[in-house]
Amino acid sequence: MIPERCLTWFSLFLLVVVLLTAELVSAAPYNDYDNLRDLYELLIRNEAAAAAPASAYNHQMERKGGRSPSLRLRFGRRADPLWHAENPSDSTSN
Repeated sequence: MIPERCLTWFSLFLLVVVLLTAELVSAAPYNDYDNLRDLYELLIRNEAAAAAPASAYNHQMERKGGRSPSLRLRFGRRADPLWHAENPSDSTSN
């Protein structure tokens, strides 16, 4: 009688382990992938926007970092000596 009882408990334990393992290993339901699909579409859209050529209406332009401060207009004068040499009439008016 004891071996039969042990066999029954062992069979029950084995059944529970198999059911729990099957539950943990199985794939998630289909509707759980909706958020991942939305994230993937958002990433694809952002990559396409970054790869698109800049249009005239796109206001996200990079600043021009190559300008030197000596070439800026300041108080109505030009600090570039070459500019004064090309336009002598303007240099006399200021």
